[in-house]
Amino acid sequence: MQQQGHTIFDVADGALDKGFMRMAKSAWLLLNLAFSFEPPAQLVRVPAGSAFDGDYMEDLMMMLQTEEGYNGGVHDEHRDHDDDDDDDDMVVGFMCFPGFTVRDTIIKAGVCLI
Repeated sequence: MQQQGHTIFDVADGALDKGFMRMAKSAWLLLNLAFSFEPPAQLVRVPAGSAFDGDYMEDLMMMLQTEEGYNGGVHDEHRDHDDDDDDDDMVVGFMCFPGFTVRDTIIKAGVCLI
């Protein structure tokens, strides 16, 4: 006897499973790459409730609202930081993905602010 109802996990004949496996594989490859550097890359984790720091974090919601878009999270030393004064009252709601520091390069963590 076949079950008549469908659950959210039955979406598009396993598309959710395939998407999750691709995401998990990408995360695994990224971590392996990060730790293959000499010295190893340092992981930047941002706990909820932390003060926003624009040098190590990128507000993903703000990225969606600007025409500039996402720059891959790479910190540009030559970028103008006139808006750094606004960072003082911003609080991280949750981290979407971690950042890394590789030698002198900062790959920013993606966060959503509250």
